[in-house]
Amino acid sequence: MSVWLTLIKLDPALLPATPSFLESLFFDSPASKGINPDEDVLGIDNFDDLVDLADPSSPHPWIARATRGTGTAQIDCGLRYWGAFVHDPAAVAQIAANLPNSIELALEAAEDFEFDQDFDDVRAFYRRAAREGRAVVGGAH
Repeated sequence: MSVWLTLIKLDPALLPATPSFLESLFFDSPASKGINPDEDVLGIDNFDDLVDLADPSSPHPWIARATRGTGTAQIDCGLRYWGAFVHDPAAVAQIAANLPNSIELALEAAEDFEFDQDFDDVRAFYRRAAREGRAVVGGAH
């Protein structure tokens, strides 16, 4: 079974996010909450291939913060793996400024490890959210 990571840009006026609100974002139609699924949602299938780098004990704490919400309170809202997390606009800006890209990661990695576009997609998503002054909600299911 694969891990699906979902990141959602959110208007900070909707914070603090309740568990029931987060559950509706992940399991109902985000468009009903004023979220454009084409612009405001990033879904990464097979995130389990990248979980090791997103582990909080890895040498890349910003990846863990961006994709697992480390350093942020987890919110139980029925996700299969770890709880959902919410980053306010200030945290989103910090993450966007500190995330490595796939080339930087590949230079550090063992020769047999190949990186795909996923980390660059996460980085670009956070950069757009930071430019827009948005919060980011994330979780794995």
